Amino acid sequence: MSCCEAPRALVLAVDTILLLSFFAAGQTQDPPGTKKDGAYYFAYRTPAHVSRSSPDVFDETAKNTLDSLKSNDVNIIADPERGTIQTDELFSLDSLLNLTKNAGATHLLYLTVDRPATSWLKGKGARQRQLRV
Repeated sequence: MSCCEAPRALVLAVDTILLLSFFAAGQTQDPPGTKKDGAYYFAYRTPAHVSRSSPDVFDETAKNTLDSLKSNDVNIIADPERGTIQTDELFSLDSLLNLTKNAGATHLLYLTVDRPATSWLKGKGARQRQLRV
């Protein structure tokens, strides 16, 4: 990817978690082997999750997702000063990409934990039960 291309985005919806990964473009071309290929991990808790769920659920989701990524050999690069960020504050895309670049990562992995109001549906059939969506 050249320095002039826009970041690419991949969106994956799992349960009530949205995983958004931006692929950050470097400003200069580094010689092969000098830049570590890895992802900077950032977890965001939406206002809906803040009002409808607990901080423990967010922390557990963010931790389990990070552990799963690491166990599947995803190279997570933490910022030496901040580590990985888990917050309910919005960051601009430019800020996120700067954090990624400053940490020395080549990708940004952005996890959004949400609890929509319509997350519980009633199932129909021989037995009725609540289904978690």
